Amino acid sequence: MKTLNVILILVMVVLVGTLGALIVLNKERFGHTPVTATPDPNTEVPTSEPGAPKVVRVVFQDLEVMPKVAIVSSLESVTFFNKRTAEMTVMSDTGAFPEKTLKVNEEYKVTLGKGEYPFSVKGQPGLSGKIIVEN
Repeated sequence: MKTLNVILILVMVVLVGTLGALIVLNKERFGHTPVTATPDPNTEVPTSEPGAPKVVRVVFQDLEVMPKVAIVSSLESVTFFNKRTAEMTVMSDTGAFPEKTLKVNEEYKVTLGKGEYPFSVKGQPGLSGKIIVEN
């Protein structure tokens, strides 16, 4: 009986350790770690004037939203970009901005005041994220 208890405890330790490792390796997918939008060719839309406000891009592709959490300053805008194979409707879960149906490769730009703004794709609650506007 004692041997069986030891084996069960070892199996539980291995399972918990494996699950923990998977969560750590896939933090962004599980939504536990906000991804700060950084300026790179895929997320920043060039502006015509130096020092002009940046535009951070939130990309919908397949069944993913990248980044899941976009952190921007109050002078920056967010552009939703549809890289899926079908049109979709992006909407604010709180009514902070009007919903917009985006065709494939179409963009929708919003500028928001300080706060947190959850958003999702209409009819697909798993395709969701959050915009955090800081000072």
